[in-house]
Amino acid sequence: MITSLIPIMDPRVGDETEKSKKIYIEADPIVEQSYTSDTEQNVLKMRMFNPLTPLFLTILFETIIGRTCKKLLEEP
Repeated sequence: MITSLIPIMDPRVGDETEKSKKIYIEADPIVEQSYTSDTEQNVLKMRMFNPLTPLFLTILFETIIGRTCKKLLEEP
């Protein structure tokens, strides 16, 4: 049996994992807010035609991935 640790980054997106035992790790509050907030820059609504978008995405994903990994490793 395979066990998958699945961090929930965006709660609106399913994991599509069917053949393993799943252990879900709740999203870090800052990560969840970055996906669901309408007041902050939402990564899903960014326009890719803006030449500054890659800069914003790099900083945003550094925060999202870093905080998600830290929460995953600190989970009891």
